[in-house]
Amino acid sequence: MNEGMQYIRNGEGNRKEVEELIKNLSLIREMAIEHYNRFKKEYWVVKPSFPILYFGDLDRYLKSKIRVVTVGKNPSYWEFFDGRKYSTELRFPKWTGDYKHIEEALNPYFEKNPYEWFKSYEHVLEGMGVSY
Repeated sequence: MNEGMQYIRNGEGNRKEVEELIKNLSLIREMAIEHYNRFKKEYWVVKPSFPILYFGDLDRYLKSKIRVVTVGKNPSYWEFFDGRKYSTELRFPKWTGDYKHIEEALNPYFEKNPYEWFKSYEHVLEGMGVSY
C-alpha cells in the first residue's frame, strides 16, 4: 500500500501527503471533464448533464479522520427526473455550467434531499462512526 492510500486509510498524514492527494483528485477531475466533453454531443449521453464526480462534501472528506468511499456505476435516471423532465437542477441547484466551480455544485449534495438509495447504507456507515 502506498503512502497516499495509507493516509486515506488511517486518516493521518502530513501536509505533503494531503497536497499529493488533492493533486491526484484534481487530475482525475480534469480527465473526467475532458472525457465528458469529448462525448457530450453523442446521442447516448443524457442531456442536460455534467460529470458527477462524487456525491458529498470533498472538503469535509479531506479533513475527516475516517474516510469511506462508496462506489457506484452511475447516478440513477430517476434521481434527476421530476415526473415531467430530466434536470440536474433537482440535485445540483448550484451547477452553473462552469467546470472551474464544479465542486461548489457537488459538495452540498447531502444537505438537501439526497436520493433515497443512500439511505440504505446509512446504518452501515453509522456503525463505523461516519455518515455521508
